[in-house]
Amino acid sequence: MLALGNPDLGDPKKSLQYAGIEAQEIKSLYPQSAVYLEKEATEDKAKELSPQNDIIHFASHAELREDDPLASA
Repeated sequence: MLALGNPDLGDPKKSLQYAGIEAQEIKSLYPQSAVYLEKEATEDKAKELSPQNDIIHFASHAELREDDPLASA
């Protein structure tokens, strides 16, 4: 499994502290997981490593649109 969380967005106000904790928790459940946080949690890293992993977990903010799930973000 590949887990990425709390990417460094260049603004401390945008930090997702609990997303980092969430991604690290994946490692405790699945010890073979690769976990990347903050400056290591990049789009390039995700694209590079995603083909090698069956499961990819992004610990992030989300907006669920139950009335229109495909419009979720």
